[in-house]
Amino acid sequence: MSKPFLSYLQQVEDALSSGDATEGALRPALKQLVESLAPDIIALNEPRRIECGAPDLAIQRTLQSVRATIGYIETKEVGAPLDTVENSEQLRRYRSALPNLILTNYLEFRWYVNGILRQQARLAMLSGNRLQPLPQGVEQTEALLKAFLGQAPEPIADADTLAHRMARYAHLIREMLIENLQSGTPSPLLEDLRAAFARTLMPTLDKPEHIPTFADMLAQTLAYGLFAARWYHPHDKPFQRVGAAHEIPRSNPLLRQLFDTLTGTALDNEPFVGFIDDLVYLLHIADMASIQRDFGRRMQREDPVVHFYETFLKAYDPRERELRGVYYTPEPVVGYIVRSVHSLLRSRFNLPEGLATLPKPDAPSPLYILDPACGTGSFLAEIVAFIRHTLESKGLGGLWNNETVHALIDRIFGFELQMAPYTIAHLKLSLLLRPDGQPPPEKRLGIYLINTLEKPLDQIVMEMGLWRVLSEEAVAANAIKRQTPILVVIGNPPYSVHSANRSEWIEDLVRDHYYPRDSLREQNPKLLLDDYVKFIRWAQWRLEQTGHGILAFITNHSYLDNPTFRRMRRALMEAFDELYILNLHGNVRRKEMAPDGSPDENVFDIQQGVAILLAVRLPESQHASEPDACKVYYADLWGKREEKYAFLNANDVNTTPWRTLQPQPDFYLFLPQDEPLRQQYEQGWKLTDIFHLHSTGIKTHRDHFVIDFDRDALHRRIAEFRDIQQFTDDKIRQRYNLSDTRDWKLSAKRKELADDPHWEQRLQRCLYRPFDVRYLYYSPAVVEQPREEVMRHLLAGENLALMFMRQVVLANDYSHVGVTNLIADTRCFYSASGTMEMAPLYLYHRETLADGTTLMRKEPNLKAEYLRALAQQIGYEPSPEQVLAYLYAVLHSPTYRQRYASFLRQDFPRVPLPVSAEQFDALASLGQALIDLHLLRTPQLSQSHVCYPVSGSNRVEKGYPRYDAPIPHQHDGRVWINPKQYFEGVPGAVWNFTFGGYQVCQKWLKDRRERILSNAEIETYRQIIVALEETLRIMAQIDALFGEAQQNIV
Repeated sequence: MSKPFLSYLQQVEDALSSGDATEGALRPALKQLVESLAPDIIALNEPRRIECGAPDLAIQRTLQSVRATIGYIETKEVGAPLDTVENSEQLRRYRSALPNLILTNYLEFRWYVNGILRQQARLAMLSGNRLQPLPQGVEQTEALLKAFLGQAPEPIADADTLAHRMARYAHLIREMLIENLQSGTPSPLLEDLRAAFARTLMPTLDKPEHIPTFADMLAQTLAYGLFAARWYHPHDKPFQRVGAAHEIPRSNPLLRQLFDTLTGTALDNEPFVGFIDDLVYLLHIADMASIQRDFGRRMQREDPVVHFYETFLKAYDPRERELRGVYYTPEPVVGYIVRSVHSLLRSRFNLPEGLATLPKPDAPSPLYILDPACGTGSFLAEIVAFIRHTLESKGLGGLWNNETVHALIDRIFGFELQMAPYTIAHLKLSLLLRPDGQPPPEKRLGIYLINTLEKPLDQIVMEMGLWRVLSEEAVAANAIKRQTPILVVIGNPPYSVHSANRSEWIEDLVRDHYYPRDSLREQNPKLLLDDYVKFIRWAQWRLEQTGHGILAFITNHSYLDNPTFRRMRRALMEAFDELYILNLHGNVRRKEMAPDGSPDENVFDIQQGVAILLAVRLPESQHASEPDACKVYYADLWGKREEKYAFLNANDVNTTPWRTLQPQPDFYLFLPQDEPLRQQYEQGWKLTDIFHLHSTGIKTHRDHFVIDFDRDALHRRIAEFRDIQQFTDDKIRQRYNLSDTRDWKLSAKRKELADDPHWEQRLQRCLYRPFDVRYLYYSPAVVEQPREEVMRHLLAGENLALMFMRQVVLANDYSHVGVTNLIADTRCFYSASGTMEMAPLYLYHRETLADGTTLMRKEPNLKAEYLRALAQQIGYEPSPEQVLAYLYAVLHSPTYRQRYASFLRQDFPRVPLPVSAEQFDALASLGQALIDLHLLRTPQLSQSHVCYPVSGSNRVEKGYPRYDAPIPHQHDGRVWINPKQYFEGVPGAVWNFTFGGYQVCQKWLKDRRERILSNAEIETYRQIIVALEETLRIMAQIDALFGEAQQNIV
């Protein structure tokens, strides 16, 4: 046995004998062994790095005159089971990020190359405190370690590989930064920088919960700042961390100053410096000349800088990419918008050269352009390229010189909140804004790190020392916000309903101008605080300050017809003189299809449909502020993505086949409407104008805890919840997965229930989904939105409630109407937008008599105006039950649902008055039959023809239910709940029938997967099938009668 290994094994055995064989105590012995195997190897064991999540030993050697980390060793306690460690989250992270890694428990060694196990060896077996060396153990381990030490980093010659490798290190840097900042002794350098950013850019960044945000921002900045520095670094000289800042162009003073600190000698003592140096070495060995040629080849097909960032982000953190809405705008979309802006500038603002307008000597520029959410700078880059191409196409390519570039820098601006895309935008623009053969511009580019949606400030407190450059950035950006007469606001703002950008100033602007102010009760105003709405509002504000201009965005298209956005649409018509809306569709959530039935695809890799908005505000002398004066033009673009790209590449605002819209009050819809049909439909009575009282259904915020199939199981849960003597808060939190929210604190609510002597009376039957009755613990202590103003009338006595919906967003036919005699959950109906509404038939009032006794008095929940109109039409006053039945019948007419589909998706349903008493009576009779069926109280249901013929477990297995369509002479349609058992006698039309947006026969069983069906549940399902079969028959009868009503509306 060689001397180094003999010494090593002896040190391990001595440590075991003395009881000091901890993981950390044996690292010096391993360091000594590794360093003995090659003369130029250094094994670094730095406790501060380890505390921040780095592997235990970093192995370094000199390569190409540069000291480089060639691999890492992660140690575990002697004899620790490496099979278990290998599958830990820590090792998965290391293996995905580190190309050369050893995992050891001091006796067994496992070597991973690019995350894959390459080799393993064992020196000895452990028996008590004694070691038993293995034959060939030393030889195999020595071979493994020498191969590990000889593993040279692979040179990188293409952009995609470099992006993936950079992302691995950036991910580790982020994790180490988080560990450091959350430790008891965080880096003063990081804390100072975080505080400076909080003071100048992101006010909440200094909060503990935002440490990951800061760490992420810094890790990506380091990665991309170093990449930018390497881009400009001479290829024939070693690339090193110290001095890298000087490679960054002076056109980005913020990044240059930031890097001067973050990559200088001040970083030497920081625990995360190792991985930063690894990243530097990765860039050092990269063949940048080849990578830049790769970028040049890609330039013919796509934006290479953005492609590089997309590739990096996918490998770095796909969730972050989705959360931040970081999806670059496809170039055909950017090109269409830029060319359209150019055309509108020429035709509407007397600028014959459009975007290529150059300022005249000693005169202010007439054209300032801003992208307020510039991301990686796609729109600004396209504008620069378009201007250059315009000059060259006129034979004026010689004007693309420093004078033109400097003039252009003075009039195009971008605001960006995230450091990584900000850095990339600077890199992209500096590459484009350089005359051929010239170095990048020294003049500061107009891309600023700023929160666009924060209020423009009169004064900014200047930072001192290292971080003064942050204040200077904020001062310059604020001056543009406040003073520069921006003529074009262009871009692709982020979409996020749950916005992280909660500036009070912009939210006030949205509320004041976009929130509905009419009598229609708004259910979901938070949609108006989506980020894209805020950016539209900001752009409108900025152009109003200028007095005229163009807004050119691609955004979420929900605002075009969503009722919540009605005042926003009106406000846009008041603020602008012309609106051009190119609806690109592609809404996966709505399951949009092209009019010919072919697939419709999104131009982005997202589910939300999008639209291009070009809004023109003419100079004050031509501007009219009345909405009726605004010209609204609309066009659809359906089809596959490539077809949409082809159209966008070949067209602009001048060649798009627009149709003129005339949006009408109250909704001012930005979609084409069948006007005669709309007028016909609006003669009907809106359901909310028929009932006095209505509200959305119950919303618990914790269904898993307060709702159950089993009353006893729910009772036990609530009993434990209120038992504050036996069960601690932490125990309840853990057992039932409950957490505090802003408005709900577990400890207080437990005490509230513990003090309630009537707690058991709050266990109620509840309609959870169509035909799906469960038990709900109906108490405000655990149900956050109990809707007691409506639900109390269903609990007070015999009653019914009509269920209906506004804002239905689904591709299939309207089916969002139902009836219940129970309290009901708000998601009884399904839609990608909107929630179910409930209107009780009767209202109950408690009255106290003279003798002190109390009784419940009920009165119809029907408005007198409607009852008068109905009585006048049919010649008598019907009962409340007849009214409900008539409404229910009409709402189930297939002709009604199909003819008025577009209107039913926008607002609460309207129901026409009957043409005669005879028609009313007939429809009410059929409606009553439907009500009885849907409450499963029709006597004939007990005689169900549906069979359940096979005995078995009655368990709904995973992957079930499954449906077999009827086969003549074999069976009448089967619904399988497991491989053995099925319901038979289910026609295809019944299996596919939707109720409240749900496919009932599938949904009811799907929600019971891995449950054993009780006999009562089996019987209920048989009844549901018959009820739906009868519903289809009665709906056909209703349709025959309803045609007469349609004639009457006209």
